[in-house]
Amino acid sequence: MQSQTTDLTVLQRYGALAISASDPRLLAVAHRLGPRNPAMLLTQIQKHIPAPLEQQIFVALASNGYDLRPEKFAEILTAHRGPSPLTMSAFERKEISPGVFFSSIDAFQDFVNTIISVIEDAKFSSFSCSLRSAIVLAQTYGEKTETVLSSIMENAEDIYYETLSKKKFGESQTKIVSVIVNFLTRKIIPACQETGILPPVDIMSFFEDASYAQARAACMHEGQQLNLVPAGSITPEGSYYGDE
Repeated sequence: MQSQTTDLTVLQRYGALAISASDPRLLAVAHRLGPRNPAMLLTQIQKHIPAPLEQQIFVALASNGYDLRPEKFAEILTAHRGPSPLTMSAFERKEISPGVFFSSIDAFQDFVNTIISVIEDAKFSSFSCSLRSAIVLAQTYGEKTETVLSSIMENAEDIYYETLSKKKFGESQTKIVSVIVNFLTRKIIPACQETGILPPVDIMSFFEDASYAQARAACMHEGQQLNLVPAGSITPEGSYYGDE
């Protein structure tokens, strides 16, 4: 996964100022994000990101190569910090271990980097992963997200054919990976959280280890199989499960 870095600490100087139409960064961001003019982009920013400091964070990231539209940024932001907007205290770095300092802004940028990396990995490997799924993976696994995705891709056929389906449908590995990623974020992770066990980093352990028996029972009733929908009908936000 590739990480991007933007020095958000510079926003401390003018973080309380809302983005204005005269901001020179708007034109470049508008051209890069799609066919919209700066005025349209500003309207979208104001609609989805009302807090001035968070507007500044969005434009700082977007102008440094982050491919996030205002509405998607707002979704990620809410998932990270909850319903209350970030304040200037988010820039305060605290010592988390001897000589190591970290702030809420640092944590947020790591969160965004993980989500973007998941989406980029999905595009590169041609499997489907919605923003919602990428957010859940980042929230659950943090820096271990890449290891989780590698585990899925390495064991995709075993997971699907031997554990979930018991049949061979002749589907491509990328479609199978899409199914498993969706199953992990919508079923396995919630089941593990409900039963008080850490979600698996090695995806096969969920189906093989006795420690996950209760979580398995919570998300897969006896005899349930994970079925692929007809070819061509999978969408990033769609359901892949026979019981939904």
